Amino acid sequence: MKTSGAANDGTSRPWMIGTGVVVLLAVLIMVGVGLKGKDKTPSTMQPAESDNPGRSPMPGGAGGIKAPKGVELFENEGQNHVADGTRVPYKTDPPTSGAHYNRWMPPSVYGVGEATPELLVHNLEHGNIVIYFNRSTLGNKETDELIEMSKKYIGQWDGVVLVAREDREYPVILTAWRSILRLKQYNKDKIMEFLDAFRGRGPENPVR
Repeated sequence: MKTSGAANDGTSRPWMIGTGVVVLLAVLIMVGVGLKGKDKTPSTMQPAESDNPGRSPMPGGAGGIKAPKGVELFENEGQNHVADGTRVPYKTDPPTSGAHYNRWMPPSVYGVGEATPELLVHNLEHGNIVIYFNRSTLGNKETDELIEMSKKYIGQWDGVVLVAREDREYPVILTAWRSILRLKQYNKDKIMEFLDAFRGRGPENPVR
């Protein structure tokens, strides 16, 4: 009987050792997975903006594109329509969002006072770029380049509206929905960068 008992002890011991090894491996795998997952928690991830210091996320309607450096971004002041003749108190000058008329200005060139803010905000909602410029502080070549932009981009949803404005500090101001870029001197590269970032990407019907 002792010999039989010794045989039983000898056969059960390897099975128990094998089971213990399997359990240990399972525990190690679970711990490893837990540590790996912990490395990807939000507290250790870098925000997407960190790859581009000085650049900010675009407002709605622009997907994941980044706003060019120097662009001011503002909160949405609303998108309601108001009756023609209503004066809307916008929070920014020039305005970038808010209540506006049911009509808008066809992309073209306008003199001082020819286009009211309540019309132009509707253009911004459509994805137009409104460029304010001071003829008296710009050269003929620079003014001609701006006029060519307004002739090139004439779409309802991605046009350029050129508006004369008497501003000696900022001879060129570019506006899009919730966005402003103020330039103290003419810079075609910055202007084209702004157009590429915002044109056709208004909140009502983005086409780019």
